[in-house]
Amino acid sequence: MKRLDFFPVFVNEQDVRRRKMKSTLPSALTIRAFTASNGELAWQRQDLIEVVSAYTELGHAVEAFEVWLVNDKGQWNGFIPMKDGSEAICVYDVQLRREASDIEFASRCANEILEKVEEINIESDIHPKCLPSVRYNLYVDEEYKESEQVEAGQPPLAALSKTSPVI
Repeated sequence: MKRLDFFPVFVNEQDVRRRKMKSTLPSALTIRAFTASNGELAWQRQDLIEVVSAYTELGHAVEAFEVWLVNDKGQWNGFIPMKDGSEAICVYDVQLRREASDIEFASRCANEILEKVEEINIESDIHPKCLPSVRYNLYVDEEYKESEQVEAGQPPLAALSKTSPVI
């Protein structure tokens, strides 16, 4: 039997941004999320429609997902054991072209991400013993929000992450 290795997660500048993103979601969604040791979030498949919709309503584009196996120590593994004995990495990125508005882009991304999760249906190919640990980590774009903050006289999140201590 193969041993599953879990990746330690290190804190970096992006972690401050991830924690900020977590705080923008309703607590009813964040409480259901797996939280990695660096603050990244990942959800069970049944929560994805609600989570992606919440991000879209906030004007954030969900541009990618990665399937993880998680444990209760805040660690994850991106190498997924399959029924046939192989391992797979499951990552999907949307086509990155901006529409006329940020909300149109966010909406297109949401539709594409949710369609791809259904199309791939990775759970049907994953080894059954791993199914309870499967989570979807989402990559959320909020860069244009930073330009709006600068216009409003607030420092961008990237500037805050360079000066703020990581706790």
